[in-house]
Amino acid sequence: MALLKMHSHQIFLICISDIKVNWPTVILGILLMSCQTPPELPKGDAANGGIFLPDQFEALVVADSTGRARHLAVNSNGDIYVKLSSTDNKGGGNIALRDTTHDGKADVMINFGGMDSKSTSYGT
Repeated sequence: MALLKMHSHQIFLICISDIKVNWPTVILGILLMSCQTPPELPKGDAANGGIFLPDQFEALVVADSTGRARHLAVNSNGDIYVKLSSTDNKGGGNIALRDTTHDGKADVMINFGGMDSKSTSYGT
């Protein structure tokens, strides 16, 4: 039995064995939902952003005004997190990059976790 609460003052009990399930349809539905086509990647920059790559590879400059990157991580939703070097004039910290227009360029750049003038250059 399963307990299903519909409203704060109504409680219903449902017997699971009384529900008829068309399992092939359920399995087919799950399979179809998991077969999503990946989004198309944006075209690479001309001259690959100034780096040399093998044939069939392309590069795209997402952002060029972040400061010197030390570490990079990409979230499953495409957001990019960059740990900045503390030896540059931006004071280190982190920056989050998000592409809201799906053109491969960072439209939103948020700095966080920066260092103040009393801090040392130690960081991870």
